[in-house]
Amino acid sequence: MKKSTYYFFFPAGILLYQLFSSTFAACTQTLNIAYDGHWPPYQYAINNKPKGIDLVLINHIMERIGCNVIYKRVAHNRVANDLKLGWADVALSLPRTLQNKSGLYFSNTIRQRQLSLFVLKKNALRFNFPSLLDLLNTTFKLGTSLGGHYGPLYQQFVQRGGSLNIRSADNDYELPRLLITKKLNGYLMETQRGYYLLKKVRLLSQITSTETRIESDPTALYIAFSKKTVSRSLVKQVNAVLVDMQIDGTLEKILNAYSPKR
Repeated sequence: MKKSTYYFFFPAGILLYQLFSSTFAACTQTLNIAYDGHWPPYQYAINNKPKGIDLVLINHIMERIGCNVIYKRVAHNRVANDLKLGWADVALSLPRTLQNKSGLYFSNTIRQRQLSLFVLKKNALRFNFPSLLDLLNTTFKLGTSLGGHYGPLYQQFVQRGGSLNIRSADNDYELPRLLITKKLNGYLMETQRGYYLLKKVRLLSQITSTETRIESDPTALYIAFSKKTVSRSLVKQVNAVLVDMQIDGTLEKILNAYSPKR
């Protein structure tokens, strides 16, 4: 079973945090947090109440800073645009892309996105390929979700003929069922999300992830802020709290809420 690894980068350092964290002004702002209501375990809603790892994280941060928050459900593909326009103040787990850089501030890295190939446990050794590219010129039936983003190595795989291997599902929830019914040999999914869904559909005992490399480099994810509504000072406060949460272990505990070990 693949073990999730998270990397935290805080260039200001612990000593700087200890020296200067007390100099920040008190937060007097109520922040509008944009979240996707359909992306468990990171962002989702139960009875219209926001839930998930990202929302637990931002709640901890804002409680320590003293900011009030309200929540706004926004489709993931609209989040960056809403921030740029000032329709929302903060969002979590956004990549720092060329398109996103304009109009947004970013925190230090909060986690790295990790993708995995999930297969039946009985086939884990047989299908433990070194890389996604090793599926080329095989009969391996690879499941993906419509609209899913799997990174540059996946795009290379498709361009070199891998599209012949791909079977697309309407959503992530269909993929474990298609694997169990032998319509797939394996499927791609973000690692922690994959284990969360397996737990929900009670298939943890039958499906696992391999060590197959899916991405050339893991995608760093950040907390993003609207430049129209949020100051640089607040971003610095968030980064200082992230350092504090790393020191006391709160950050790791939150991010590993649905690790493969569970």
